[in-house]
Amino acid sequence: MAYKNREDLIALFTKTSVIRGRDLTKLGFSRMLVSSALKRGEIERIDRGLYTAPQLNVTENHTCVEIASKIPDAVFCLLTACRIHGITMQSPSDVWFARSGNAWTPNITFVKTRMVHFRGAAYTKGIETITCEGVEIKVYSIAKTVADLFRFRNKYGLDIALEALRDVLYNKRCSIDELIRYAKIRGVYKVLAVYINAYMSS
Repeated sequence: MAYKNREDLIALFTKTSVIRGRDLTKLGFSRMLVSSALKRGEIERIDRGLYTAPQLNVTENHTCVEIASKIPDAVFCLLTACRIHGITMQSPSDVWFARSGNAWTPNITFVKTRMVHFRGAAYTKGIETITCEGVEIKVYSIAKTVADLFRFRNKYGLDIALEALRDVLYNKRCSIDELIRYAKIRGVYKVLAVYINAYMSS
């Protein structure tokens, strides 16, 4: 179905808060129409080829929606995954996401980001897909996120990893088997097992 008029364009953004220019073209919106809507202030350009509409009722994950729209293979991880899942008290100013192997680092100007490269199973395992503001975003599961935090504990702090582990175990957000599975994938089984045993015996 092709959408060609101004009303359809505006209505589209009430269903999907962030849309790529190429997708607008595929839906039948002309460049002239998009340009006119920009001049009228009916839509806004976030970044090159990425559009939104002003005064939307966005969620706290709106920046993740923007990044997922620009980089579909981005998987939100570490502190950003913690925020999405509601674990730990951390509130990172940067948005953390992973890409595979030697994927290029995108130029993102609308928000501060931290991109990490995961390889093999470290990248592909534990990915969950959720829909936010009409856009599908990828995020690592709770158990995978805890394992990732322990994997990077020397760089980003053991305290954060322990806080996440205590939160997850206390609130039963995932099983110990799941934690062990991803700890083995991330090569942190021995260290994570020590802290799990200490928590269970306390």
